[in-house]
Amino acid sequence: VELHNKNRIDFVARQWDTIKFFQVIYTSLIGATIYAVIRLSSQTDFTIKIMISLLPFLAILVAIFARSNLKREARLVFLEEGSMFNIIHFLQINRQLSKQERWLPGENNLLSFKWINNQYGTKNLSKNADLKEWVENRLNNSSFLKIFNLFLSFEIFVASTIFLFYLIYIIYSYNKS
Repeated sequence: VELHNKNRIDFVARQWDTIKFFQVIYTSLIGATIYAVIRLSSQTDFTIKIMISLLPFLAILVAIFARSNLKREARLVFLEEGSMFNIIHFLQINRQLSKQERWLPGENNLLSFKWINNQYGTKNLSKNADLKEWVENRLNNSSFLKIFNLFLSFEIFVASTIFLFYLIYIIYSYNKS
């Protein structure tokens, strides 16, 4: 249990580090794009304009990498968590507590609901699920991943919009000259 708690804390720290790392890069690329468009687009040649258009494209890639890295980190912790739950179930660590042993008067079990119910954090998990299916179900039902996938999808949309509008501007200015 202690190992799981340490891994969980490490996982949360890695998730936030991933978000911070990729956000710095994404924001820098978008900021550099905006700066370059304002300062350089009207006075540069076609090659420089194409190079500027690569900045939002790189921002798209950064957001995609961030999403995949968050999912990879979550998959690792859910694999570890599922393995820990299997070990606890196998060793039959959970037991009913006498009234004198209880920390909370209304709590009958040694372990919390999360540790004794294989449906915890899942939706519509089949009765014959294996660890791989359980992990995928947890990934699909993780609120944290859903929120940041939505956020990163929005960033991909923003960068894609900038990329497309700038390409249209390049094509228009090239045809105009």
